[in-house]
Amino acid sequence: MIALFNIGFMEIVLILIIAFVVVGPDDLPKLARGLGKGFKRVRGFINDVRSSVNEDPELHELNEELSGLRQEVDPLMKDLSEAKKGLAAAMDPAGAAVQAAKDELKVFSAPSQDLLKQLKESSKKAADSE
Repeated sequence: MIALFNIGFMEIVLILIIAFVVVGPDDLPKLARGLGKGFKRVRGFINDVRSSVNEDPELHELNEELSGLRQEVDPLMKDLSEAKKGLAAAMDPAGAAVQAAKDELKVFSAPSQDLLKQLKESSKKAADSE
């Protein structure tokens, strides 16, 4: 049994019979020859690309450098992430303290605002009465 693209021998025979009927006995050899040449060109192109990628020393060197940089950067990124989490945890109590201070300032500034309003009103009344 031939296993080409998961196609068995009987499937290949069936495809050949259908091609023989559709294309005809005169043009079938030409079609087979053309398909063979096309597959040969594609396979050659793929092999050329593979060999040029594998043989390119600059590309290989860059890949090695990139791997080395990744190995150096990964621990740094983990450290930065942990530092960010630590800073966020440290900022939570500080943020709460700042908010509490703001709230206290609002409480203390409210009476002084009322006093300021009363002084403005009394100065207006004094100016109006003169």
